[in-house]
Formats: sequence, C-alpha cells, structure tokens
Amino acid sequence: MFSSQKSKFLFQALTYSLFRHTVNDGEAHRALARLACRTQSIMTARDQSDLRTVSLAYAMYDPDPVVDKESPIFVLHGLFGSKMNWNTMSKNLASITKRRVIALDHRNHGDSPHTDDFSYNHLAADVGALMSELGVDKGKASLIGHSLGGRTIMTLALQYPSIVRDLVVVDISPIGIIPQPEYYEALVRTLQEISLPESLPLSKGRAIANMRLSGYIKSKGLRNFILTNLVKTRDDKFTWRINLDSLVKNMPNIAEMPYSDNSTFPKPTLFICGEKSPYVKREDHRGIYKLFPKAEIVYFENAGHLVHAQQPKQFLDQVTNFLKKNYN
Repeated sequence: MFSSQKSKFLFQALTYSLFRHTVNDGEAHRALARLACRTQSIMTARDQSDLRTVSLAYAMYDPDPVVDKESPIFVLHGLFGSKMNWNTMSKNLASITKRRVIALDHRNHGDSPHTDDFSYNHLAADVGALMSELGVDKGKASLIGHSLGGRTIMTLALQYPSIVRDLVVVDISPIGIIPQPEYYEALVRTLQEISLPESLPLSKGRAIANMRLSGYIKSKGLRNFILTNLVKTRDDKFTWRINLDSLVKNMPNIAEMPYSDNSTFPKPTLFICGEKSPYVKREDHRGIYKLFPKAEIVYFENAGHLVHAQQPKQFLDQVTNFLKKNYN
C-alpha cells in the first residue's frame, strides 16, 4: 500500500504522463485504470481494515403496515446521483415487498460527507459500516445498485458473501473498464469550470449551467439529472453536492472494479441491463457467471443506462418478483 494518498496520486499522475507520450488519451486512461484497479485488488486482500469509513446519509421507507424490518433492501445510486433519484422507486419497492427500504448517498454525493478517498473498497466498506450501524443481521439484506452503486454492492458481496442475501445489479458489469472513462473526467472538469454569481436565484443558475452543458451532453434528461447536484448554501453561494475535486482525482479508482481471481458470490444475483446501453456487453457474460454463478441477466428493450428511470414499471416488476422468489 502507498505510504500516503499524496504519493499515490503523484504516482498516478506520473504514470499517466508517461503513457500519454506513447498512446492516445483514451488508452492512457484505460491503462492507468488497470493499474489503479490492481492496486485496489492488493488492498482488498491486505488493507481492508485500514479503510476509514464515513457515516452515510440515508432515507428510510417503511411500508404500511410494516411486515419486515429485519430484512431491509438497500438502494445505491450511480455516479453523480443521490438517494433522492430513487425516492419514488424506493417507496414502491417498500409498498410491494412489505420490507423496509433504505436508500443511501455514497460519500462525496448527496448529503454524505466529502472525503479525499474514493474507491470501490471505500464505498463497499461504508455500506458494510451502515449495515452494522443499523443492526442488520448477516444474510438478511438485499442490495440494489445502479452503475457505481452496482459495482459497490458487487465489491461488498464478493468480499463478504455471508452478509448479503441477494443482489440486483443495474446496468453495470464487473468485467473490464467502464466505457470512455476519459469522458467522465472531462465532464467533471467542465462542471468545475462553471462559475455563477451569487445574486442569481437557483433556477436561473441551473438554467445557465444547463446551457453550458448542452454542447457537451446532448441528453436533456441527463443534464437535468446532473444539475440536481447544483444547490445554494445558506450564505447564498452556488455549490455542487458532489465532491468534484475528489471525483476527478480518483476517476482511475472507479474505472475498473477490483476483485481477486478466486472471488465468487454464490447467491442469487439479478443483472438488469439496458439494450441500448454499452455497460454490459454479451462477451462479459462468461466472466459474470464465474463471479456470480447464480446470476440472471436480462436486457430491457428501449432502455439505456438509466434503465430504472426509462422503464420503471418493467423494472419494478422484475425486481420485486426476483426479491420475492428469494425471500423466506
């Protein structure tokens, strides 16, 4: 393990600089991501106890009447998201399953603390700490995670299979590097460059930010999704709820998921993928089944990466049927 975070980031920066002299930017990012992932895999085996967890913000949804508080369903959002993106879906999940649903904010997102550290090992450790804090018994919790959240729950389940009942992984593969990691870094840097005068109301500030992003992000829905993170502080200053500095610095840490060659989660796992999304390729299936031998993989037509938002009824039906099948 590196002697300090500073030396780690200097090492990454130097390595990236060397790669850029021999390959294009995209290949440099992918090579650096593989290097960061190997570092995380070593940490998985040796240094998990050294990870500093943070106390995560969360929202709790209880059905009426409450049937089961002891077997909660945890919901984890994706990059740039928050627990509020899952508000309606969480309510519906609680209502149909009659189980408590807990939607959380990852560190550096939403209402959770901002930190310099950001990796799948850190995110998984945070979730494990929250489960312990809430007194969740081993093997009782179901975990649902989209994108970044999906890789977080897979990381946790592969490290500690006994503490999880089952998984629902939404449009993300454990195999390989996320498509175009350099795009996400450029997006974060674009957000960092947006400067707004304090005198503007929030609605006007978001409108201006939306215009600046429109040339970079064609999807209006995606722009609106990201702009939910632009808020005003009590002293009327514009700020981002996501920790942009930490995200851009740690992007190599989340480009690829860490796991050891002999890792396996031998419990029910549902992968829900968007047919129009590039995040779960057919060639990934063999690797997925090796890690998750009881996996089911389904693709939704006319859905992209935000499959749960684009096909909410189909998503809800698929998830609740899966959870009910494994519940006893």
